[in-house]
Order: sequence, then structure tokens, then C-alpha cells
Amino acid sequence: MTTYMIVDSKVNNPKSMKEYSDNVGATIKQYGGEVLIGSRSINVIEGDWNPERVVIVKFEDDAAFKRWYNSPEYQEILPARLRSANDDIITVEN
Repeated sequence: MTTYMIVDSKVNNPKSMKEYSDNVGATIKQYGGEVLIGSRSINVIEGDWNPERVVIVKFEDDAAFKRWYNSPEYQEILPARLRSANDDIITVEN
């Protein structure tokens, strides 16, 4: 089943987030993922969810997602994101 990673990102340090942003795409691609959406243009239709930025990344399956997330390449840049943003992340299988 295809796995989608959905990120609700609230960046608190845009300058240091650039280090992460400049490198994350290559790691996703290396592990077969594809960024489908990365946008601040969000319209809340119902509910209380008020994300600042939404990112959706597609992976072949949950195993591919886990290979990427746990990869040395991603783990090397992960600290830059953790110090730059408060993110809520889920995965959904379809």
C-alpha cells in the first residue's frame, strides 16, 4: 500500500530551516519518495486545524517511508528541522 507522510509545519527559525530544506528533497528522492505538496496556501473548510504549511510526501509503502526516515542521510539533517520548526507528522496508507 502506498504511504503518504503528511506534515503540519510551524517554522520558528526560517534561517536555520533553510539548511534542512536545501537537503531533504534529495534524501526523499534517494529513497523513492516524491514530494506531492509543500504549500502555505491553505483553506480551512471545517474544524479547528490551522496549519501554517502542509507537506505531503508519497512513498511506495510503509517500509520505504521507514527506510527513508531512519536512513543515515535523513538522520544527519533531521536535527536542523527539529531546532527550526514544530511539526506534527502522520503517515496514512492507501
